[in-house]
Amino acid sequence: MGYLHILLLTFACSDEGKPDDTDTDTDTDTDIDSDTDTDTDTDTDTDTDAQVRFVGPHDMGFFSAVTFAGDGTIWASGDDGSGLYTSSDGGFTWSVVSNLPRNHSTYALVFDPTRAGTIYAPNHFGRGMLRSIDGGTTWSVHTQGLPDSPDLSRRIEDLVVTPDGRLLLATRSGLYVSDDAGETFTHEDDAGLSTSRDFRALAVDGDVFVVGSQSGRLYVSADGNTWSELTDSDGPAISDIALTSASMYVGYADGGVVRLDFSGSTQVVHAPETGRKSLLWSRLAVVPGSVPATDQIWVGLVPADRDAQLLYSDDGGQTIASRTNGLDGAAIFSVAIDPEDDHHVVVGTVGEGLFVTTDGGSRWTRGTGELFASAILGFAEDPDDPGHLLVSVTEGLTGTRGVYETWDAGDRWVPVDLVPSDVRPLHIVNGAVLAGGFDGGLYRRASDTDTWQQDLSAAHLNAFVTDPGGTVWAVGSSGVWRSVDDGEAWSFASALPTQALTFDAQGHVVLCGGDAIHVSADHFATSPTALGDFPGSAIESCAFDGVDTLLVSTGLGQVYRTDTYASDGVGVTWEVVSSPVTDASIRSLLVTRSGSWYLSAIAPDVYFTPETTNGLWRSTDNGESWTSLNSLLYPGTLIWEVSESQHQDALYLQMWGGGGLKILQTPQ
Repeated sequence: MGYLHILLLTFACSDEGKPDDTDTDTDTDTDIDSDTDTDTDTDTDTDTDAQVRFVGPHDMGFFSAVTFAGDGTIWASGDDGSGLYTSSDGGFTWSVVSNLPRNHSTYALVFDPTRAGTIYAPNHFGRGMLRSIDGGTTWSVHTQGLPDSPDLSRRIEDLVVTPDGRLLLATRSGLYVSDDAGETFTHEDDAGLSTSRDFRALAVDGDVFVVGSQSGRLYVSADGNTWSELTDSDGPAISDIALTSASMYVGYADGGVVRLDFSGSTQVVHAPETGRKSLLWSRLAVVPGSVPATDQIWVGLVPADRDAQLLYSDDGGQTIASRTNGLDGAAIFSVAIDPEDDHHVVVGTVGEGLFVTTDGGSRWTRGTGELFASAILGFAEDPDDPGHLLVSVTEGLTGTRGVYETWDAGDRWVPVDLVPSDVRPLHIVNGAVLAGGFDGGLYRRASDTDTWQQDLSAAHLNAFVTDPGGTVWAVGSSGVWRSVDDGEAWSFASALPTQALTFDAQGHVVLCGGDAIHVSADHFATSPTALGDFPGSAIESCAFDGVDTLLVSTGLGQVYRTDTYASDGVGVTWEVVSSPVTDASIRSLLVTRSGSWYLSAIAPDVYFTPETTNGLWRSTDNGESWTSLNSLLYPGTLIWEVSESQHQDALYLQMWGGGGLKILQTPQ
């Protein structure tokens, strides 16, 4: 099966330690967006009349780590920039942790057993080590010695604390150690680790330390300083490790799990070739028995469909079965077992929140409360019904739900059965719902009682727009389509790659994308006209402010304007508008009905810099000055898009890194 390239395990293991319950998971390079703290905003003044309210979806979200604290509380982390959460009633209700630096989360939430009140949350997206030394009341971020190149090498995958208080940190650029409780780190360059650089999982039990790599290599140490390799070749990527006094459990990214006893015997716990294959990793939690054959094992998976995502064995992996009753098909990302009660388990899911069981997994209950860890790519407001909203809660994976719908303005959201699990744009026109598939294609539901129909299978769509005459436009990287019957049938209009589409005062179609703006004055009967010599590139959004002024934002954080708009392109000149955004993408540019300008920005994944800004800004003086509205946004400030409500003086905010759908109500 490809996993048994591990050398015979005969090294001694102390029985003084306990298996580590905070081993973390791995991640995939498909994560799209993340950012750093917002302390670098250029203007922190906030309109005190503005208010932001969470709309939903409720009790959902991507939770990347869960752990039981010694005081009886349970802690969890959202993914990307969606913060930390606690539960004081066993995992049934949750509250967001206050006073965190914004946009922080972790894949390795660890309580230091050697330092009372110390909590570590190393940020997976390169923002540094988030730490509290007073039980979570106050927090600080430490980066000294950690990888700081703006690339994937900054990703922190796992952290453990050794019995003598040292910290070991697994990153994509090597193993790091700290001897001062995370104040500073140094790179561990022991020769025994030379066959790997990208480390994904750590475990410690007594005086045995184990680290696993993306290339399937395993290494062991008796002191955390000198390492020896347990493998003799590359293998499947390792995603998790659990240690007991008698065995090592290794979880692989494709869902495979093996038990390696220190006596030298081996047990295949789960083989994805004959069982459930995972799209990302396997997540492990183990309760040791008197002998390995009585160990309890939990295996969390992210399969390609909504079945058997959580597996359980009470005989050390000799037999294994699903424990999914009540999980509602959710893929499992993180698992934690109550050290005082092994029937009490909490799991974090990919996009669908937190679940708890108190009977060993016979029945799961969804956690409720302040769970703001949903990433929103798509949003639609029904022009005919202010209570009817749709969102795409996306993780970019098959087997995970993608679309939720409300008919009461967000009090209650229900999942929408849709062919693709994730979609990007959403649109509602005359009762019909349109959705652009994450992997391509267009899906249409004529009414809430109809089935979905697929069209434009090769199209990768970025947006839908309905023009004043009722024609619906679909735009994407491979061109532009239009429909005159609410999306039932489509005709091809243009091959120009398009990120956004708008209309001038005469109803002419304006295409914005790539490094040019094009205008069609005759609905593409002839080729569109380039709108002057546009000086920028990576266009993301465009909007008119009046008849003659067109604004354009880019993925490079720039804003351009022309005050000489002409549909034939004659005499059009461009100038740069002062922007508050540095080293981030301006995903959305909006001009409201009252004439205010809004920008929303995100920095992609780990590629931010110390100067990076993100979040939401407003200008009421045509871009001369900008006011930051980030103090209204918590726990994250990563906004995918901003749109103006058709029914009220408010803006809808699609929070990417965590925060779900929010609404900004402010004097316009």
